[in-house]
Amino acid sequence: MDYADWLSSSPTAPTVPLSEITSPLGGSTLSTSQISITGIAVSPYGVKRVEVSPDGGINWYEADGGAAWNYTWTIPADGTYQLLSRAIDNNDDIETWSAGIEVTIDRNLPTTSGLLPSDETWSGDVTLTGDVTVPVGVTLTVEAGSTIHFEALSDDQNSGANNSRAELIVEGTLLIAGTAANPVILTSTSANPAPGDWYGIRMVSDGNNPILTVSHCRIQYCTNGIHIFARNGSTATLNLTDSEISETGSHAIHSDIEDNGTTLDATLTANVIFNTVGSGMYFYTRYGGVNTLLAEGNTIHDTTTHGIYIYSYNSSSLTSQYSLLNNIIYNNETGFYFYDDNSQAKYVISGNDIYDHTSDGLYFNARQHHQVDLLLSNNVIHNNGGRGL
Repeated sequence: MDYADWLSSSPTAPTVPLSEITSPLGGSTLSTSQISITGIAVSPYGVKRVEVSPDGGINWYEADGGAAWNYTWTIPADGTYQLLSRAIDNNDDIETWSAGIEVTIDRNLPTTSGLLPSDETWSGDVTLTGDVTVPVGVTLTVEAGSTIHFEALSDDQNSGANNSRAELIVEGTLLIAGTAANPVILTSTSANPAPGDWYGIRMVSDGNNPILTVSHCRIQYCTNGIHIFARNGSTATLNLTDSEISETGSHAIHSDIEDNGTTLDATLTANVIFNTVGSGMYFYTRYGGVNTLLAEGNTIHDTTTHGIYIYSYNSSSLTSQYSLLNNIIYNNETGFYFYDDNSQAKYVISGNDIYDHTSDGLYFNARQHHQVDLLLSNNVIHNNGGRGL
């Protein structure tokens, strides 16, 4: 195809190897101990490799990849650094590198990418450029009135569950302490934000016991508002109250609990969840994992699938317990959807208002000859497109 009519001049293909750093941005100031330097490279003879210098050309290190490349840099100390790249092509021609970019590292600032080195408190406006991890033994506190911005469709760590979207990863303790008058906001940097601009809060429990406590917080324009993955006998603890999760590209709250002795202890009270692509709350246990869940006084509406979805598979050795009390669930595909396969569970479902769904108000399926106790009381189930119960 000839693009000449749309171009001010004819494009010229490079005759020598060229490379460019695309992340981090030149002139940026970061608080991190490790960063992924990424970029692109071209050559008429093909790119053999790319090398990166984090010290203005004194030392060079080979990056991973070729035409698209990345190099993980462990930063020795605070200061201003000149980052350079050079491409080597299949003729062993070496690029004459340009000035590159400058970045400043200041770890007295909030950690905006990478691993928290110690306890931190965030306040005011904080912009994250990549995955931030709260490691085991470390506590991150976010003060009332703070706004945490996540760079849209970007992750300078190039890691995590999605290497093109920033995540707030909790292996230790995260305390978000908003108030009714001064909530905390977690959102996208985009001027036109959309679901999936950033990944979400991700609790990772693999032998450790992370704790997430959230009050008066608005989480929006992410993939999952809160995603919990726990295994290997660990315990993940979630307390979410008086908060709002909306405009998500998948489930607002998504848990995946597996292995014998692995537990999720979750208390979810007085929250509002809406406009999600997926379920409002999605709980999956398997291979011996156990949930202890209290969901009380929440409002869930306008999801594309279920208000609350619970699926237990092959978890018959211990009993999960679910108390779903005084929730308002409306205008989803299904209100409550429960599926127990070779599992044991106890459900107390009381005082809920379940209405205006395109399918069933409450759907329950149990199989494989294990005991499931179900107590239903004082619920109002009405105006659903399918069965009430």
